[in-house]
Amino acid sequence: FSTHFFENYILPSQKAVSKAMPKSEGEALSIAVKNSTAVLLQKVGSDLAKKSVDAIRATNFLPTVNFSIDNKYKNDNAGAEGFERDTIAKVELSYSFNTAGSAFDAVDVAKRSKSAADLRYAQSMIQVQEQVQNTWATYEMSKKNAEFRTNQAEIAKEFLRLAREEQALGQRSLLEVLAGETAYINAAADAEIANSLVVQSAYNLLATIGSLSLSV
Repeated sequence: FSTHFFENYILPSQKAVSKAMPKSEGEALSIAVKNSTAVLLQKVGSDLAKKSVDAIRATNFLPTVNFSIDNKYKNDNAGAEGFERDTIAKVELSYSFNTAGSAFDAVDVAKRSKSAADLRYAQSMIQVQEQVQNTWATYEMSKKNAEFRTNQAEIAKEFLRLAREEQALGQRSLLEVLAGETAYINAAADAEIANSLVVQSAYNLLATIGSLSLSV
């Protein structure tokens, strides 16, 4: 069985995935929040709830100001020759006082709705953060495992090279070389499996943060 298949082998999609990956967990979280439809919807709901509270408070408790201008034009009025203009400006301030307390109840209901909307928004942020943290931790762990397995394969490869040279000099038997080949093949296979798990965990992370596309 030839060992050349395992030497310098790189998964076809690994290079493309590495280019699309965020540089840090913080960057991954920022991308996830930006791309999350759930977070966006909850943020819009929270903003609308705040505007509703402000609108109800303004309608029920703030005074209403009306400003008007009345112009009257006269020409040769009451025997007086010439043109006259009378301008009257009015400012009206009205205030509605609800003795039944319904205005206070309306504001209270709006505030409770806003609190519920804020809570849903916070929960959506926490959920996205937990998902990113978990997938990022899996990705980092898979990379460390792949690095360890790759190093093990390199050690087995070097041992096999030395064993072949020593066998050529009559210092090792054929069985020892075959054992070295078996050890290298097993180590290289473990390294390739570990590297494939890196790609898989990378795809999971890209899907979690909403950056997975057909080009990756």
